[in-house]
Amino acid sequence: MNGKKLHEVYIKEQKWSGNNVDLVVPKGDVFLMGDNRNNSSDSRIIGPVPNSDISGKVSVRLFPFSQFRTF
Repeated sequence: MNGKKLHEVYIKEQKWSGNNVDLVVPKGDVFLMGDNRNNSSDSRIIGPVPNSDISGKVSVRLFPFSQFRTF
């Protein structure tokens, strides 16, 4: 991310085995990644998403229950 390898120590599952690519996300777009990396159809598959396609924001975290909170 931003020219540096992203170390995601919080991910316990096997790392995604897709090809490593350098990608510049265009201005006005975002690169979205699912929290279940091995079972997510996210920007690694569909590419960057225009900001105009985002229609909401996260306001509640339900799981894990011990970390339930609103934003």
